[in-house]
Amino acid sequence: MARITLFAGAVLASIVAVDQSAAAPLSDAELRAALTELEALRQMQAETNARIEALVEQLDAINKKLMGLEGKLLRMAEAH
Repeated sequence: MARITLFAGAVLASIVAVDQSAAAPLSDAELRAALTELEALRQMQAETNARIEALVEQLDAINKKLMGLEGKLLRMAEAH
């Protein structure tokens, strides 16, 4: 996520120059290309977030099953 943020910041820095007097205006094609790239980065971040959420759900399910097995093992140990 940090790489995406840094890259998006670099793209934005190219769109909005710090020193407006020294900045060359961007052409419409350059602006469209930068905005397209930003949208692609946003989409990639959304997909990454969805993948993280899915992995967390998987981890929760595995943990729930493990806790059940631990309880079962404890009951079996106490029975003997």
